[in-house]
Amino acid sequence: MHVGIFADIEGSFGIWRMRQCRMGTPEWQYGRMCLTEDVNHVIQGAFDGGADRVTVKDTHEIGFNCLVSKIDRRAGYIGGHYTRPTLFGDLSQYDLVLYVAIHAASGTQDAFFPHTHYGIFSEVRVNGKPVCEMDIYCSYLGEYGVPVGFISGEEIAVNQALNTIPWAKSVV
Repeated sequence: MHVGIFADIEGSFGIWRMRQCRMGTPEWQYGRMCLTEDVNHVIQGAFDGGADRVTVKDTHEIGFNCLVSKIDRRAGYIGGHYTRPTLFGDLSQYDLVLYVAIHAASGTQDAFFPHTHYGIFSEVRVNGKPVCEMDIYCSYLGEYGVPVGFISGEEIAVNQALNTIPWAKSVV
């Protein structure tokens, strides 16, 4: 089983300031460490759960947020946004996706750094219902028959995602 781990940063354990999520700030190095630790825990869980191959795709901003030298050596790593044939690479190769460190949708009250595609959209609606990035990504993955089995992040973001994928395991 090939498991993809897609990693954002805002929902990482230990992140509490926006500057920890912004490339180039001194605080970003701390944020990268937090994200890398979260990703390594999920890599361990994937292998413990029966994965024979794990690939990490860094999805935050430019896609080079994990500390590659500290990523569990058993996993592959894809950095950068411009992979082909999709933003996430070749989705047909994955049997399951685990999503790490998600954030809430644009406009979400009382959430840490809520946005949809880094503020490109003030709000995204499908059939009149506001949606978050996880709604969009899960729909996209579903077109390839790839389920999302796990999500982690800020509680409000996890709850938003569970509205779309109630079967997923989650960690707040």
